Amino acid sequence: MPWIDRKKLPEQQSTGMQRLFRNKYQCGDSHRSGSKTMPSKSLRNIIERFRLNWKDYIHDYRIYLILTFISALADAVSTVYFMRQTGPEAEGHPAIRLLSWLLGPVLGPIFGKLCQLTAIIALTVYLRRQAPYIFIAVIILYVWAAWYNVWGCNLYYPRLFQWLEPLS
Repeated sequence: MPWIDRKKLPEQQSTGMQRLFRNKYQCGDSHRSGSKTMPSKSLRNIIERFRLNWKDYIHDYRIYLILTFISALADAVSTVYFMRQTGPEAEGHPAIRLLSWLLGPVLGPIFGKLCQLTAIIALTVYLRRQAPYIFIAVIILYVWAAWYNVWGCNLYYPRLFQWLEPLS
């Protein structure tokens, strides 16, 4: 209220450490309740950011979304193709490999790709300004993976796979 004196009484003054803790670890007015945990206000901020960023998202990024879905489909189909020949052991992505062991060589890659697409959409909605860069990187990786699953695996073995082989 504007007519109340803003000066604190001596018993209401906080020490420097209390101010530092309040400013660094808490948001909003949650410090008044004595709570030492993160308030739900940060979750509300995230939800609000998603809500605001979702407006015109599909219209603004429709070309990126179409290219991402096409390249994801190519990657998923090529993964099913090579997995039916070699089995889940040859899959490089650990989550897709696990899903393929659990759900089989067809449903595992498809379900894994749907989870990846959900994560990509959530990430690009939340980080909307960086979305084109994320989409371009994902499209390049999906196209490369689709190519490698069908033709590239017969042509070369990436050095990174050689380095990671002892870890698996």
